[in-house]
Amino acid sequence: ADAQRPRRMEERPPNGASTANAAAAGGARASRVCVAVRCRPISEKEELAGGIVAVRTMPEQSQVVLRHKTEESEFVFDHVFGSEAKQVDIFQTLGVPQLDQAFAGYNSTIFAYGQTGSGKTHTMMNHRAPTVEDQGIIPRISEGLFQRIESLSQQHPTRRFLIQCSFMEIYNEVVYDLLAPKRKDKLGLEVKELKGIGVYVKDLTETVADSPAKLNQLIEDGMALRAVASTKMNDASSRSHCIFTIRLHQKDEQDSSQNTISKLNLVDLAGSERAKDTGADGAVLKEGANINKSLSALGNCINALSSMSGAGKKRTFVPYRDSKLTRVLQESLGGNSFCTMVAAISPCATNVVETLSTLNYAKRAKVIRVTATRNAETAQIKQIEQHMEALQQKIGIEMQSQEAHELEERHRQELEHLESVMKQSWEDKQKLSEQYEEQRKIAQEEIARVAERIATERRKRLQMLGQRGDLHLTLQAVEAAGGRKHGDWPDKVSAVLKVWEQLQTQLRAVALFRDSGATDLSALWGHFDEADVDFRDGEVAPAVTLLGQVHNKFGTMSRELEKLSKLEAHLKDLIGDLAPSLALALDRARADAEEASARMAAVPSNGDLGAMAEDTAEELPELIVMIEQQLQAHCIKERSRLEGEAKRMLLGDDLGRLAMCLKSAGAKAPAAAPLAEKLGGAAKVAVELAATT
Repeated sequence: ADAQRPRRMEERPPNGASTANAAAAGGARASRVCVAVRCRPISEKEELAGGIVAVRTMPEQSQVVLRHKTEESEFVFDHVFGSEAKQVDIFQTLGVPQLDQAFAGYNSTIFAYGQTGSGKTHTMMNHRAPTVEDQGIIPRISEGLFQRIESLSQQHPTRRFLIQCSFMEIYNEVVYDLLAPKRKDKLGLEVKELKGIGVYVKDLTETVADSPAKLNQLIEDGMALRAVASTKMNDASSRSHCIFTIRLHQKDEQDSSQNTISKLNLVDLAGSERAKDTGADGAVLKEGANINKSLSALGNCINALSSMSGAGKKRTFVPYRDSKLTRVLQESLGGNSFCTMVAAISPCATNVVETLSTLNYAKRAKVIRVTATRNAETAQIKQIEQHMEALQQKIGIEMQSQEAHELEERHRQELEHLESVMKQSWEDKQKLSEQYEEQRKIAQEEIARVAERIATERRKRLQMLGQRGDLHLTLQAVEAAGGRKHGDWPDKVSAVLKVWEQLQTQLRAVALFRDSGATDLSALWGHFDEADVDFRDGEVAPAVTLLGQVHNKFGTMSRELEKLSKLEAHLKDLIGDLAPSLALALDRARADAEEASARMAAVPSNGDLGAMAEDTAEELPELIVMIEQQLQAHCIKERSRLEGEAKRMLLGDDLGRLAMCLKSAGAKAPAAAPLAEKLGGAAKVAVELAATT
């Protein structure tokens, strides 16, 4: 409670205050992590669910009040933005100081933290916003960066600028390059550390951007590859942490003191989440577990750093290596960089536990001290040279053991990397960027060829399935295309096919008794003289025996016909239940196909060829339509066969005529009289069943 009590006004820096002005004077500058809180508006979904607002923001006092049950908790931060805050306000308060620091030669980082669906990506990215007013911090920084370069170039004609960009994501604890062709079998990139360079990602693509359009295109390409998924809390939930880095090189031909190399890290973290709230399962559940694990590691680092912030506090071990995320952000949190944190929260009472956790997280981050040093080019070169000299001395020492040889080889690799960094001129960097662009172009052409080949193979496969008209084969293709994610309709189709097979089996049973009974009936007519309406002399006994067989077989046939009729009624119910399920699955599959098509169209120069081959979203709607057509054709064919077989079962007239004859002949054959009555009843039942069937 004491920690959450508001500070006195004089302890709080004024809104919009920046360390950049002080930093511009040069040298090392100490500062605390700047923490801002942004509360999004309550969503329509939350309102419909009966959610109430549990957060009160007071931007003028930089205060947040959270109501939980009957208690209220107060928090004070550097900046607080309510639900009415505009994107431009966020940028002016948090983004502009980032640019100030970068142009002053200092590294800086801004990252967004909060639960899933709290508005982090909206605040940081929102690069596809319909209007410029809705764009987030990163697109605005890219525009502001080149506006400032243009202004400074006019003020200082001798000053030159070079912008290099990289874009990575940390997905399931693996680092991927979002600006390079990506494949699922790739093991990811390595995180390294060297003196004079700091923590870096080996082989990460750095592309030169010479205009806002080029920089925004890099953002677009990278975001198109970022892992996202739909959950109950967020239709487009980020499943990875992404870091967009802008490296700003400044060189003055007349004043070398202005030569600096600064980094601007723009971080959009995936949101913390609880599985019971998101409804995640399978791969999405695994992603959520890894997200929470890395955020927990980040929390442990923040706790360790905050524990060292007070006067006289002892140094504490900071577990940066527990996660790829904390390792990559090591320089930002406890190294040579200014740092700003945006804590995104939901105002709804249903999220109060996560909101409280986020605010406590931000409160601990607020006390972390950071020290940023102006990155003068000469100082960096000197530091790299010193490290190179130290490595050369280590390599020169005589080493005998296998472990020593391995260490020597590692030193040699580090030395080679440092030498390449030292020798790389601006022109070299430009050429390297052009090589990357050429590789991206080649990759784009390869992806286009592969995509066309995959599309051709799919068309051939669909054509073959359509020509064969085999429902079972088409159902197997539906299973392979993930048809079950749109409901249990494949099981319903299989059930319909199974009942058709049962109908055929039942029809064969009916036909068996009908044909056998018809044979006995034909033999019976041989013992009967229709002219005299009487049995022939001496043939009464065998005729009565045949009559009993006819009665038994046609009686069994009548019972089998009843089973056949029930199966037909069951089939009718199954088909009636299947129709709406198929229609719903088709609508969903078409929606998925549109998303997949848009996703592929949005990745012109990068692509996961393995994922492209496995992405069957565009194929599934065609398969569902094919199932409908083949099922309709199957039903028409089987119905026609049933009707033809049913006509052969019409024995009502023959049985009725036989019953009349037997009744007339009853005086000579008393044993036939009761059979005649039964046959008369059987004839009536046969007529009714034949008509029904």
